[in-house]
Amino acid sequence: MKLDGAITRDVGRDSHRAGFVTGAVAMLHSLSVQVIAEGVSGHADAEALWQCGVDGQTGPWVSARAR
Repeated sequence: MKLDGAITRDVGRDSHRAGFVTGAVAMLHSLSVQVIAEGVSGHADAEALWQCGVDGQTGPWVSARAR
C-alpha cells in the first residue's frame, strides 16, 4: 500500500503524524501488506519514515539520492 505524501509530509518534525504512520504501518504489516511512503522530500522525513517501519519510499529526495 502507498501512503500519500499528504500523510508522510513533515513526519520528521511532527510526532503525532509519526505516531499515526507507525500505527498504520503496524496494522498493514499485521495483514502482510508492504507499505511505501510517497512524496518524501527531505532527509529528516526519510529517516523518520524508516523508523516508522515503512518498507520503501518514493519522492524527490529519494530520486535525487539515486543518481
